[in-house]
Amino acid sequence: HSAELLGAMEYANEYMACAVRQFSIEQTGPAQFHAVLSLKPANQGWGDAVVQAFRAHLRNEALRQADWTVSFVDGPIRQARQGAFVPLGAQAVGIA
Repeated sequence: HSAELLGAMEYANEYMACAVRQFSIEQTGPAQFHAVLSLKPANQGWGDAVVQAFRAHLRNEALRQADWTVSFVDGPIRQARQGAFVPLGAQAVGIA
C-alpha cells in the first residue's frame, strides 16, 4: 500500500499548491490508519481540503473504506517516521 499512499499524498500536495510540509501515515490496526500532517504556515487552514484530496485519489477500495484519523501539527513532525508509511507490526519505511 505504501506506493499508493505516497502517490495519493503527492497528488494532494500538488493539487493543493504544495501545502504539505511533511507527513506520516501509520497503520494502527486492520483497516485503520492514522495520518499526521504538517502544513506550511501559509496553508494552515487547508487541512480538511488536503485530506479530502488525498482520500479522493486513493484507488484501492480497501484504503478508501478504511477508518482514517488525521492529526495536524505546527512545524516539523518530530518523530522518526516522517514521510513514511508504517505497516501494522513493521518498522518505519521511508517513502519520500
